Amino acid sequence: MPPARRSVAARVHAFATEIDDLVDTRISRADPVLAGCVVMHYAGIILAGTSCRRPLLFPEGEVLARRSGLDLILLRFDAQPRGVTFDIRLEMDGSWLTNFAVWRGQGEMWLVPEGSAEGCIQVTPFGLEVGLPAPFSSFCEREKGMVRALTFPSFKEGY
Repeated sequence: MPPARRSVAARVHAFATEIDDLVDTRISRADPVLAGCVVMHYAGIILAGTSCRRPLLFPEGEVLARRSGLDLILLRFDAQPRGVTFDIRLEMDGSWLTNFAVWRGQGEMWLVPEGSAEGCIQVTPFGLEVGLPAPFSSFCEREKGMVRALTFPSFKEGY
């Protein structure tokens, strides 16, 4: 991955803190391919951040995921109204899930597709729980969870 700006790197590290898993700092320093990424072996996740728009960095993400054997969450920070979107590359089948947003509710963190309530992903210290039913039962609950995530993001700049 190309080096991320300091503000993007700070947000990625803050998101890792939100997941609440141990971060392997040795591997990202020892392996140039993983430089600038956050590696969480126990959760089976690599986090990387960029301010580039999609589809940029998908090839680099493929290299990261294949090299590590872990799921990849690519945080995309830009001037969109939501501020950050997530692209997820799943190791189990090599697929990319794109344009997800954070949803928060009752102490849980979820990645939900922008356009639907199908195929939600719960983010936990034990990994990604993929393809779960939506953690909300109505459009109103969905929007409330999105507002909570936007209003109280722990992974905002300046963390």
